[in-house]
Amino acid sequence: MKSKQKKLREAQQTEILYTLPGFLNQLLLLVGSGMVLTDALRRIADGYMALPPKEQNYFTESFTQLWQESARTGESLLTAFRRFSRFSHVKELNRVTGILEENQTKGSALWEKLQEQSEALWTARKQITLARIRMAESKVSFPLGIFLIALIMMTAAPAMLQM
Repeated sequence: MKSKQKKLREAQQTEILYTLPGFLNQLLLLVGSGMVLTDALRRIADGYMALPPKEQNYFTESFTQLWQESARTGESLLTAFRRFSRFSHVKELNRVTGILEENQTKGSALWEKLQEQSEALWTARKQITLARIRMAESKVSFPLGIFLIALIMMTAAPAMLQM
């Protein structure tokens, strides 16, 4: 039971890491065009709600639920998003929500910090993808080796029988 929960949690964390760079790019575009941070977050949530179910993942579903919950209860979306980031145990998401909260409270330079995080997350996403590719290659190489041995034996057996 615990291994299933652990695998589910790891899958959720991976989905967060895969979706977070795109989320940051959307946020950067909206904030860079002059939109207020909270309005930009709501616009992103509206966009996630409009996605077909096949294109949604754990992060997009959770973010839309946070938006709906904050609209219903009157809680700040940023506060709910921070709570979600702590619950998810993804340090990159914690870093992003920390930057957003710092901007909200202190008025720090949001654009530059989010841009740095976005670049770092895209690099991390590439590394995760490359690691998955290497893992898939190693999983395919063993059956391929067995197939090649069988193929060599099938082609060499008639020649050996004729000797």
